[in-house]
Amino acid sequence: MPSEREDLALSRTFRVTEATATPLDFFGAGFSKSADAERRGTDGAAGDQWLDENALIDGKYKVLARLGSGGMGDVYRVRHLQLQRDEALKTLKNTGLDMESWQRFQREAQAIAKLNCLQIVHVFDFGIGEKNVPFYTMELLDGQSLADKITQQGALKQAQALSYFEQVARGLVHAHKMNIVHRDIKPANIFVCNPDRSGKEIVKLVDFGIAKLATGNGLDSQKLTGTGLIFGSPLYMSPEQSLGQPLAAKSDQYSFGCSLYQALTGAPPLAGRNAFATMLMHQNQIPLKLSQSLPHGHFSDRMEAFVARLLAKDPEARYPSFADILEELNLLIEQDAKDFSISSPSLSPPQPVPVSGRTAPGAASGHQTTGSTSIAANRKIRTFHLVTALVLLSAAAAASVLVIFPSAFNITGTKKLPLKAKAQSRPELPQYFSVIEPGGGKKFVFPPGIELGKLELTIPHAPSLFKYQARGNVDLPPGTKVHLIAGQEVYLHPDLLSHFRNDDLLSLTFPDDFEWTDLHLAQIKRFKRLNVLQLKAGSLNASFFDALNALPDLIVLDISGCKTDGKNLLKFKRLKNLATVNADYVANVPYMIEGIVGAKTMFDLSFIGCALTDHDLQNISTIKSLAIITIENNPKITPAGLDFLSTLPGLQTLDIRDIKMGPECIPVLHKFKTLAHLKISVGNWTPEQRQALVTALPNCHDLKEYSGIDKID
Repeated sequence: MPSEREDLALSRTFRVTEATATPLDFFGAGFSKSADAERRGTDGAAGDQWLDENALIDGKYKVLARLGSGGMGDVYRVRHLQLQRDEALKTLKNTGLDMESWQRFQREAQAIAKLNCLQIVHVFDFGIGEKNVPFYTMELLDGQSLADKITQQGALKQAQALSYFEQVARGLVHAHKMNIVHRDIKPANIFVCNPDRSGKEIVKLVDFGIAKLATGNGLDSQKLTGTGLIFGSPLYMSPEQSLGQPLAAKSDQYSFGCSLYQALTGAPPLAGRNAFATMLMHQNQIPLKLSQSLPHGHFSDRMEAFVARLLAKDPEARYPSFADILEELNLLIEQDAKDFSISSPSLSPPQPVPVSGRTAPGAASGHQTTGSTSIAANRKIRTFHLVTALVLLSAAAAASVLVIFPSAFNITGTKKLPLKAKAQSRPELPQYFSVIEPGGGKKFVFPPGIELGKLELTIPHAPSLFKYQARGNVDLPPGTKVHLIAGQEVYLHPDLLSHFRNDDLLSLTFPDDFEWTDLHLAQIKRFKRLNVLQLKAGSLNASFFDALNALPDLIVLDISGCKTDGKNLLKFKRLKNLATVNADYVANVPYMIEGIVGAKTMFDLSFIGCALTDHDLQNISTIKSLAIITIENNPKITPAGLDFLSTLPGLQTLDIRDIKMGPECIPVLHKFKTLAHLKISVGNWTPEQRQALVTALPNCHDLKEYSGIDKID
């Protein structure tokens, strides 16, 4: 008996009501047999339409054998009697075509037959067979579907998956140029041909555009919507497809992303208990990262970001076209080949210490506050390590799940050391601390007596994060991502940063051990590949944020506790392109919020102690990509303001401690259907009121209640 997940991979027409999605055949009647019976051809009308062996179709096609069945029809091996050529013939499950529908079928089939690309199966002919059942013929392929390959061997190696999907993308570039949308991309419709004489596997898309033909009876996408009918495979439907909206080329991007995700991990990104639940998940739920779905997969950060962008809920947050996707795939293939062609050198001294514990969003440990404690005590230290932040490399970062590591270093207080307190002597410095090694690796060679702080390394295919002191020699295997937490030596000698190459660091933290000055901040714009910037102390003027415009890859900006003004942030022209913004205790943050209204890629916002109002939350609610919001210690916020946030389709983590809301907020919180993590101060709530809160949030598996300093279990 097939699993529910296998059923959800079938292409069908569904009648969608408020709480169900019922599969229909294309004539409008409900299916009278299970998917298993559909495959075996028993007990059902669709099975009665199977063609007998040796049957003659359209006077020229002799049926040799039935090759298989799918949600849209059955496939046969046939012999073209005039051409003496074996072809594949597919019937469509449509038991009635009037003249208008037949003419439409002809127009669509003619358009599909004009597709001339190696990566698209060639359609030869089309017509009407016995019992008024439409059919089309296509080239006969030797091999297996990608769905079968995944079933047999599980997740594919990254290089193999990239090779397959690069070919699929080429086919889609060709088809979209001809204004033909596939509408049903999935592993079952991606066919991997057996290797040719050169050993290459040719990949072809099948059933191209047939989804549009198969609906039959003259139903276009608008009419399907009007009647509550949706066509497709629930496991691979784009959000707009599951809502019955007219489909454009960007819907194919989402289905392409679902299929790639399954090829890389062995499982589709989202799968509910039935078709309707799965459609809702595509509309509202952010999939796990690839590395979370398959922890031993060791996916590149660029791959994580690529898939996340394909799976963006908002079509406008996906790629402009498949030409852009093809370009990115070629870069991924090049990166993957480089990573695997060079063996990583051993990690010798100094002894690395793997980071073992990961904390899910919203599950930070033991951070309780009261309104009377100082800002310094309340400051939330959030370290965004590269292994986390680089998932968000592209504008589609909103579709990823962010994992926040606990802060690597216990930082308390601020040491305001005078810059004149420099070391008595200083060794001669090389032009760069990094040495480029044969094969693409690097090595940091820090002069004796100099320790620049702490290094955290994310190494390809290594299961953990590694920590080193920034001193002596540190080997960097190819593809290593380097995070520097600057120390006292950098504070005393800001020019030390100029001895890093502009691509040595992808993440940089100035911790609040020191009061950083313009001498240090002036060095930041050198690091052109910087993705993550954390500034934990110092004064930031408007010219500093203007200088950030020199960092095209910056996606995470943490300025919590810095002396600055939200108005200054508006100087940063790429503010809307960030994925994570932490501006805790920054003055005039509402001005900055006005500047990010409608942002497409923001995933995580933190505004602790920023005097936010309900109007600010209304502005934040326009950022539909948000998954994490921390607005602790903003006492002016009311349940009416929270109501605005309930419209966010993928919000998973919400921190509203020290806002002093009463039980009147429970009906509002009940509207947060995707919320999984909530932190809230319950004050003098009764046990019954607390239980009512739990009942109102059945999907929230991480609910933490606070009353003053003490957490309530």
